[in-house]
Formats: sequence, C-alpha cells, structure tokens
Amino acid sequence: VLVQQYMDLANRRLEGCLRLFSEKLGLLRCVGYKEVERAYGDPDVAVILLAFFDLTLQGVRDESVFAVDSTGLSTSIKDNWESFLVGKRRYSVFEKIVCVVGHRYGLVSAFKALDSMHEGECPALRPLLGEVAARHDRVDLFCGDSAYLSRENCALVEALGGVPRFYPKKNTSLRSFGCKAWQDMLLSFIHDSQAWLEEYHHRYVCESAFSALKRRCLAPLRRRTESRRKLEVVARICVYNLIRLSYARWTKNLQTPTKPKPK
Repeated sequence: VLVQQYMDLANRRLEGCLRLFSEKLGLLRCVGYKEVERAYGDPDVAVILLAFFDLTLQGVRDESVFAVDSTGLSTSIKDNWESFLVGKRRYSVFEKIVCVVGHRYGLVSAFKALDSMHEGECPALRPLLGEVAARHDRVDLFCGDSAYLSRENCALVEALGGVPRFYPKKNTSLRSFGCKAWQDMLLSFIHDSQAWLEEYHHRYVCESAFSALKRRCLAPLRRRTESRRKLEVVARICVYNLIRLSYARWTKNLQTPTKPKPK
C-alpha cells in the first residue's frame, strides 16, 4: 500500500512494480493487484499503517509549535478543493481531513478524516490536541484560522501549556465566560497586533504541507468504498511524513529511531 502511494500507480501497474522491486522489499512471492486492492479493506493493514504513522513521529518529539487547518482530497481529476470552496462545483466528492502540522520539521503530527466534506472542523480539534500532547514533549504555540476560534479550543491549548493563536472574527467579543485564555489572546491582539500576527503566521506551514502532499500524489483518490478511501488517505500522509523525515535528516541532521545513532 505504501509503495503504491509513493509510486502513484494504479493496481495493475503496481503489480509489475512489485515484481521489479521484490528483492529490495523482501517479498517472498509475487503480490497480485487484487490482493493490494483488498488490503485497503483489511483492518490489520489499517492498524499497521496507524502504528507506522506514530513511528514517523518518534524522532520529532521536540516539536513545540503547531498549526491546524483542513483540506479536501478529490476523487476526480476534474475537481479541486478551491473550486468547491468558492461554490463553482457543488456535486464534487472530497475526503475532508483536518491536520495538525509541526512548524520546524513540517510533519503531520495528528489528523482526522471527517465523515462528510460538509462537516465542521472546530469539534475535531479536541481529539487532535490529545494526540499531539501524547506524541510530543510540549506545546508552546498553536495556530489556526477563524474556523477553530472558540473558547473551548483556547482553554484546551492553555491546558497543554501552549499559547493559542486563532484568528478573530468581526463579531468576536472580549467576554471570556470563564475562559481566561480567550481574553488573553484577544487582548494580546489589541495591544500588539504586529507581534500577534507574526506568531499567527506560523499557520503557513499547513498550506505548505497540503501543497506538498497534493503535488506528491497528483492522482485523485482511487478507492470507491468510503472506508478504503480513508485508509488511502492514511497511507498518503504516511508517505508524506517519510519524505519530510528524509529531508530533515539531510538538512537538519535529524536522527530517527529507524536509523542507528552514530557512535
């Protein structure tokens, strides 16, 4: 599954690719294209991919600045997420995902595939923050656009020891309703807007991650069954994290658990 997403191949073409690289992959027998197709519906494969996703983050536990945003992965080459947002196409089918991305290394630290492309993004932040806290040592700064603006989300970030930076809306009020983090964030925006926006600008890392993810996998999602399509999304995110780890290894001298540390 990971080879298919990395090479961006259809099932039948993948079969030939696996024959070519069978020695390097350690395959004891040839894998048919139907076996690959059925793998997307295998719950054991889903568990392995999610465990592999956790493994890609073991080397970046020192990441402390994060941003959250959402995007949609298309199921047709005729559609794109931007056209859907501006209302040009209303009958498209997308897999909408919410991702938390680390600023220093650009890896996806947590993600959630929503049940519907019309589902709201704000409620998804609570479980994602829990995953980020479990996979990283600390949270210093957390950024997001106005879609994630809520007192509850500000309180959740503050509970982790971080500073929330969610872009305010026109009708945003200073009333805290018991959430001090909400009021502190807005007062900071009023007193020094430039410094506040410099911190908020760390959110650009999400746009960079989505751009890299979609340019790496130019083909639309190929699975027709919803559960298999969501597993395809997981595999693409794993491939993206692997590529970012490789980049960080050469540019930032990052040591990962999959590589022995030099003596």
